[in-house]
Amino acid sequence: MVSEFTTKAMWNLPVETEIVTRVMKAMEDNGTPVNHVWDGEEYVRVHTRDDILEAVFSVDMSRMCFIPSRRSGVNMSYVLIVLGNEEDALADYTMDLETALQPVHEYIDTIR
Repeated sequence: MVSEFTTKAMWNLPVETEIVTRVMKAMEDNGTPVNHVWDGEEYVRVHTRDDILEAVFSVDMSRMCFIPSRRSGVNMSYVLIVLGNEEDALADYTMDLETALQPVHEYIDTIR
C-alpha cells in the first residue's frame, strides 16, 4: 500500500500516474521489469508496484530502471519520468525500449 503522500501526489497528477503505470507494464511485458529507481541521489531497489510508485512520486524527476545482474551481459534500460509535465512526463528512455513503449506512446497520442 502506498503512503498518504504518494496517494495525494498521484491524485494530483493523474496523467503522470497513468503514464507511469503503463511504463511499468510495458517494461514488465518486455522482460525488463523496473527493479531500481534513480531518485537523483541513489538507485533505490524496488520490488513491488507500490515501491516503484513511492520512489517515482517522491521526487520531481526519476529514472525507472531495469538493472540486470553483472553476469548477464545485458545493458541497463531506463525511462526518465518528469512529474508535472503531464503528457510529456515520459521524457527519455533507452533505445532498447522503443518497441516496448509503443503502447505508452499510443496512449499519450490519445490525450494530446
